[in-house]
Amino acid sequence: MTTFSYRRWSGTRAAVLAATAVIGTAAMTAIGAPDAPAARRDLHGCTDDRVCVYPGAEWSKDRPAIHHSATRIVNLGGYRGSHRVFNNAYRATVRFCTGYSGQGCGAPMGPGHWTDRNLTSINSLVIQR
Repeated sequence: MTTFSYRRWSGTRAAVLAATAVIGTAAMTAIGAPDAPAARRDLHGCTDDRVCVYPGAEWSKDRPAIHHSATRIVNLGGYRGSHRVFNNAYRATVRFCTGYSGQGCGAPMGPGHWTDRNLTSINSLVIQR
């Protein structure tokens, strides 16, 4: 005959309830928790959430010639030759456009990427979220 121990049952019940609480909390965290804020990423003199253009095809001692905040069209006018363009904008892409005001744009460059690009024929940048 099997005996029933209340003490053992209550310990098992507590363990089951604790496991359920942990699983439920983990599920709620995975489903409903907002994204943690991104840490600041100031790199090569380019402040966080900016797109920077350097004077040449190098980091230029971490001194960008220009830097622009995200989500805008930037008319470049007057940039000749190769320049390094660094996208330090979180969740934003950059498109190089041959026309002014974002006309004739190419493929996007994602966040955290950089390129050495001849900007002679590039007249604007489109920064989009």
